[in-house]
Amino acid sequence: MSSSTRITGISSNMDTDKMVTDLMKIEQLKVDRVKKEKTYTEWQQTAYREQASALKAFQSKYFDVLNPEYNLTTSAAFKSFTTSALIAGEKTAKVEIKGTDSISEKNHVINRIDQLATKDTWKANGKVNGDITSSGLYNVNSINSAVAGGNNTFKLAIDGKYKTITFDAITDLDGDADTDIDDFVNQLNTKIKAAFGDEYDGLVTKKNVSGNDELKFEKNGSTISIVGLDNTALTALGIEDGASTGLAVTDKLSDVFGTIAEDLTKFEINGVKISGLTSDMTVKSFMDKVNNSTAGVELSFSSLTKEFTLKSKSEGSVNNIDLSETNTTNFFANHLKIADDANHAKAVNAQVTIDGIAITKSSNNFTVDGVNYILKETHTTGEAINISVEPNVDAIYDKIKEFVTDYNALVEAVSTEISEKRLRDFMPLTDDEKEAMSEDEIKLWENKAKQGILKNDNILSTMLDSMRVALYSKVEGVGLSLSDIGIETSDDYKDKNKLVIDDTKLKSAIENNYKDVVALFSKDSDQGYLLSGADQSKRYKESGLAERLNDIVNNNIRITRDSSGAKGSLVEKAGIDGVADVTSELYLKLYDYAKKIDDMLDVFSDKQEAYYAKFARMETALSKLNSQSNWLTSQLASM
Repeated sequence: MSSSTRITGISSNMDTDKMVTDLMKIEQLKVDRVKKEKTYTEWQQTAYREQASALKAFQSKYFDVLNPEYNLTTSAAFKSFTTSALIAGEKTAKVEIKGTDSISEKNHVINRIDQLATKDTWKANGKVNGDITSSGLYNVNSINSAVAGGNNTFKLAIDGKYKTITFDAITDLDGDADTDIDDFVNQLNTKIKAAFGDEYDGLVTKKNVSGNDELKFEKNGSTISIVGLDNTALTALGIEDGASTGLAVTDKLSDVFGTIAEDLTKFEINGVKISGLTSDMTVKSFMDKVNNSTAGVELSFSSLTKEFTLKSKSEGSVNNIDLSETNTTNFFANHLKIADDANHAKAVNAQVTIDGIAITKSSNNFTVDGVNYILKETHTTGEAINISVEPNVDAIYDKIKEFVTDYNALVEAVSTEISEKRLRDFMPLTDDEKEAMSEDEIKLWENKAKQGILKNDNILSTMLDSMRVALYSKVEGVGLSLSDIGIETSDDYKDKNKLVIDDTKLKSAIENNYKDVVALFSKDSDQGYLLSGADQSKRYKESGLAERLNDIVNNNIRITRDSSGAKGSLVEKAGIDGVADVTSELYLKLYDYAKKIDDMLDVFSDKQEAYYAKFARMETALSKLNSQSNWLTSQLASM
């Protein structure tokens, strides 16, 4: 509309603004009517989206793979059992029992557990950088010579904490009237104990190798390093600068094992080539490469024993480790100290007798006739182990009851929307109408105006009908129906086709027909939902109740398109919250309303300007007439 400032009625003394406003009322009514239609359509869009959101919440709770505890489309939601393993009526920890959805018999007997399955295990036959040992130390002369020359200090680190150790000339400390290496060992231990504490006493020991006395620095669980402040001092001790007892997994392979590039060019375990190995990678990266490969093994290192261990990830003789590749065998034997010797414990299979039948399993965790056995200890003498597996009737009943309650709430909400009477005397308010009302009055009015906004909606009515039919149509291959397990539609028409539960009948069905109850809800079809070439009619017949309901929900709120290019019905109608929407029916309708209102406002403005122009011309004419009248009057007066 025009925002120009007008001065009107000067000559006519008429209230031009009021007259134009009155003349424009019919045009304003036209604009207001379209605005109300637009507002009502916006309310409809919101109402449809609220229904879609409620369906999405229902789907997320009961049909979502990310919520396995409640996902009724899979048997996992019904896996609740009470189990026992008893010897002479007492609980035993020799076996753990779990139920599965395919359980057939509830009671079994484990007669014997002769052998547990083990993993193929290769332990190292030696430490990697396990100790610090001197070399070439035959007498005390070199040590005393170093002390005399002032070269008698070195840095000793225990678990990264450095202390400077100063050693003295060797004298007779042990009282045997002889100066020997034992005296020096005693001296060093005294110095180390003073520097690090009493618990480190005895860190240095003497050993004799081929008739030669040598020093050894070692403490289990600790990493010891030596750094020379003067190389002459370390030479006198017969120890290399930088000597360490520890292998850090952050060290490079080349630093720990020397030049090994050629050993990594063809590295295979169990016939699987471990690629990407280089001599400058860290020990941890090397182990990660091995462990993350498909070789099915786990390589570990103990900082306490400073030894490597190679173990199969799975139990059983079928998973024994093959290190036959030459380069691989050499690397494990020469560098990791792992070789096929007495430290190799080959994997064996589990040997167990169940219900009088001896069976062999490659794992201690296996399932027979729907019962999951996890063997923990052998059992070769005494009474048999009695096994009992029963569905947890109350837990499964509670879950089904919760589903029925939520389904009924959904049906109630939708049924109310499509049956609620529309109050046609209440339409959306204009801005002028709202100005004359309080906030409470506006809220009350709009609540009445929104009533029945989805009255007799075909999409929601069809969805409810489809759900009712889906619940009571036979599931192919399942010997039970919903009514057979005590769930039926209420006889009271006021309940709007809600479900009611016969508690006794449902609990009995769970206890005595567990497999069929599970299949009734969770059975799936090999025909994929809307997949190309899939037979949707066959899918419907084969699918359990949960999958059928899930498909119906998807048919309404799906944001992906089917083969004909259509999304879910509610999405096609009104779009969905949080998803870009430029093609839904109501979006396009609202777009047309907005454009129509803009066009009407342009026409309104033009017509209003035309009225003002006419009144302006009238004022001009009156002004001229008044001027002429005044002139004539003045002429007559002068005669």
